[in-house]
Amino acid sequence: MPQVNGSGATPIGFPGVEPSGAEPVGAPAERPSATTPQAPAGTTAPRADAPPSTGAPTPVPDLVAASVYYSGDVVFRSLNLDRRPPVDVPEHNVYRITENRLYGDDTYQLQPWPGSTAPSRAECAAAVGDSPKRDAEHLQPGSLVCGKTPEGRLFRIEVLSLTPSEITARLVVWDR
Repeated sequence: MPQVNGSGATPIGFPGVEPSGAEPVGAPAERPSATTPQAPAGTTAPRADAPPSTGAPTPVPDLVAASVYYSGDVVFRSLNLDRRPPVDVPEHNVYRITENRLYGDDTYQLQPWPGSTAPSRAECAAAVGDSPKRDAEHLQPGSLVCGKTPEGRLFRIEVLSLTPSEITARLVVWDR
């Protein structure tokens, strides 16, 4: 996985780039064979383009199955979370406005997460949908924040440390 100089972040989840031997998220566990077996006399052969039947319901892709667009430790001064890796794009960022407060420009939505365990993508989607805000205040190490970018990507911020000039956090941004 590539390292991004200067940010201390390691991007993951590039389209088409997966850890060795891993299937992409949401990939089928089985693939249909290249040949279709002959149906016994008096029955109908399965369609060649139909997935194999296992008797179990076919899983429907949902918020849990989304792949990661970006993941890494970042320093919040001013970052556009729709970029990979996140960079400063004036007037399109989440930025630190006080020692313990993050604020989102434009149509960013931020919502502090009340729990102590990192929320899933689905939990962040629900939190942002319930009462979206543009900022998260009173942050401290261990604080969790869910959000949504202007381009519709959900994200999670876990505050690692605070200084008078920076908020360092572990960031996960999911694909749309």
